[in-house]
Amino acid sequence: MQSHGYTYCRCVFAFKIYGPVEFSLGSKPCFLRKPKAHDVGFCRNQGPPALEPHMTLVEQSQEDKAKQIFKKVDPLAYFGDWEFEVHRALWPALGVDQREYIDKEPTKAAREAAKQQGEDNLTKIAIRVLAHAVSENPVLDFHDGDVYPSKKSNGVTLQVIAQGERIEVHQIIIHSPPRRLAYHVTDTELAAWLRTGKEPVNARIGKGQSYSEVLRYGIEEPL
Repeated sequence: MQSHGYTYCRCVFAFKIYGPVEFSLGSKPCFLRKPKAHDVGFCRNQGPPALEPHMTLVEQSQEDKAKQIFKKVDPLAYFGDWEFEVHRALWPALGVDQREYIDKEPTKAAREAAKQQGEDNLTKIAIRVLAHAVSENPVLDFHDGDVYPSKKSNGVTLQVIAQGERIEVHQIIIHSPPRRLAYHVTDTELAAWLRTGKEPVNARIGKGQSYSEVLRYGIEEPL
């Protein structure tokens, strides 16, 4: 969403800050800046976040992320019943990433041993492990070139082609004759499509709407 040349975004992961711009939100000042071409990690199609006074968008994003509740998951089981295959390299694109946890039982044993040796500060003793986890509202981070083959339809693949106001996804069908169907979707719509196998309603586009100057010529026009 844009207002007076500035961009509101909810999840900003990698900004190169070129000086904050102060503006007024109600009676309290907040900070935004004009978007740059190399900004990455925007959550798309979302309204303006509720910023705390004197807090930048990056700081707000970090605070919001810290408040999220994460649940440990086995990625193979988590994606096991999805309609499209999600390669392990693409798990983070769908919000499944490694987080650090304290391993309770070994930590308890280590603290007991330290206590017997006269150690007073037991809180600094912790056995930490990495485990995959996903939040209640996964942070989605698709990239151009991401490929998701169908598990049930041999020769059918979804590929992220380009990103603009929405994500352009091509459904590539290599059966005879080969077909290339194009769609403009939000990140949440794409995640739901990968999980359920149901393409978003009214998302098909034609050649003229494609972001790709090259691949547009192979797109099959919607009826």
